[in-house]
Amino acid sequence: QTREQTASLAKEYNNLAKEMKVTTSEVVSGAVEFYRQGLSQEEVMERLKTTTMYSKVANVDFTKSAELLTATVNSMGVEIERASDVFLHLGDSTATSGAEIAKGFQKTGGAAAALGLEFEKVSSWIATISAATRESAQSIGSSINAILSRYSRLTETGFNEEDQTKINDVAKALSTIGMSIIDTEGNFKNFGDVLDEVHGKWGNLNDETKAYIANSLAGTRQQSRFYNLMNNYTKSLDLYTESLEAAGTTQSKFQLYLESNQAAIDNFKAALEGLWIAIIDSDSIMNVVKFGTLFIETLDA
Repeated sequence: QTREQTASLAKEYNNLAKEMKVTTSEVVSGAVEFYRQGLSQEEVMERLKTTTMYSKVANVDFTKSAELLTATVNSMGVEIERASDVFLHLGDSTATSGAEIAKGFQKTGGAAAALGLEFEKVSSWIATISAATRESAQSIGSSINAILSRYSRLTETGFNEEDQTKINDVAKALSTIGMSIIDTEGNFKNFGDVLDEVHGKWGNLNDETKAYIANSLAGTRQQSRFYNLMNNYTKSLDLYTESLEAAGTTQSKFQLYLESNQAAIDNFKAALEGLWIAIIDSDSIMNVVKFGTLFIETLDA
């Protein structure tokens, strides 16, 4: 954009910053991430509002917040407000945080979308395992991604190269607990439905059968995470149900930030930034530069 257009944007961002009681520089740092996606100015401003609220509530810097929310929006096709609401709600409902759940989801969003899984369902799995194990979000997300990728390979090609498991092996394992991997229409069942069914039978299985099922569905390397999820699956289902009603969580929690000392400080900074923008505008800076250049050239002559 031209220098004049950019200067106009500065005023627009400053107005948003004062409205949200944050600094203009923070707003701009988040905007860069959205501009790189080719979004329109209107879309950028809309996403900035949600990112601003998420950033302050989750205590994550603006650039990282924009990156996390964008990864979810792009992979799952959900609205940015929905992504923020679910992450923050699940973070409050468990011994984890909205930031950790978002970081975990960033690792598995692509695989979840490929299998047609619900955003809220996968998020509840991440929150459940994170609360139970307190392992890093990235590690948990990578594990779930590995499990989902395994199921995807098995249903698409019938074979998993990593440990030589065949889809028939999975079907045989599930048949031992009275389950089928194929639905009534002859299609492979959604992985979320498979886990729901396994959970319904999990409490009545002996240790040997549990190990057999876990190894078939998750593989040897991810067995422990599968166990953690199954042993806490009732909590996961509760979180999933709650997350479907999470709309408005971000806005509600942001109201608490607006009453904080930090909001007052940032609002004061934004006011100073606005004063700078109003007094030292683009033309004034250019005139100073031109005068300085002319003065130096005169001295050299």
